[in-house]
Amino acid sequence: MVDLVIRPTIGAGNKIIIQDQAGQPVLTTADSGGTLNNVTVPTGPGFKEFNYLYYNLATVSTAMDTDNISICGSGTTAGVHHLVVTPGATADIIQFGWSFCWYNDEGYMGWGIQMSTTNNFASGNSTLWATGRDQVQGGDTAGSVADWGGQAGGVLTDTASTFGMSADTTYYVRMVGQTFHNSSWTSNSAKWGYEYDNDVNGVGVRLSMQRWSTT
Repeated sequence: MVDLVIRPTIGAGNKIIIQDQAGQPVLTTADSGGTLNNVTVPTGPGFKEFNYLYYNLATVSTAMDTDNISICGSGTTAGVHHLVVTPGATADIIQFGWSFCWYNDEGYMGWGIQMSTTNNFASGNSTLWATGRDQVQGGDTAGSVADWGGQAGGVLTDTASTFGMSADTTYYVRMVGQTFHNSSWTSNSAKWGYEYDNDVNGVGVRLSMQRWSTT
């Protein structure tokens, strides 16, 4: 089958102009490429946004009975210390995924996802999800054979509304740590993003976000 080719008369500056009913140009070609004018781009459900962070250092804390320990550092750099999400509607579907290695000499530890309306997390903070302070347990004494370490990862999916997000508002999201101890321990030594037993790409914390619209 022969291709159908439409092009203007050969010569620099010659154009093809397609107009609407009002005589206004909708498509105007140029010597190379063209221009669309007053065109409505279809919208609807589908993938809208992706962001991620990678904080490439371990976080070590000796604090006991504490929530919201930043395990993504204390800076304000997007992609390092937080990721950004801006829902287009409260019905948007948002999915977070995370991965890091952990290690604990003593005490208990956990982790979660924190959201803020400020990129330094000085105010407007809320917890989207958390394991609780005693998700995993360390050894009986520092340096004992009962020391624990492992890999943590998962996916969290829900609507922007369920996460407490408003439409057309920018939110900043990061991973945080939790710690706990009881009478068996007098101290704590929790490590997130910690390279343990020759793991591969084990240092640091990774968090990603995907957003879809439903309308």
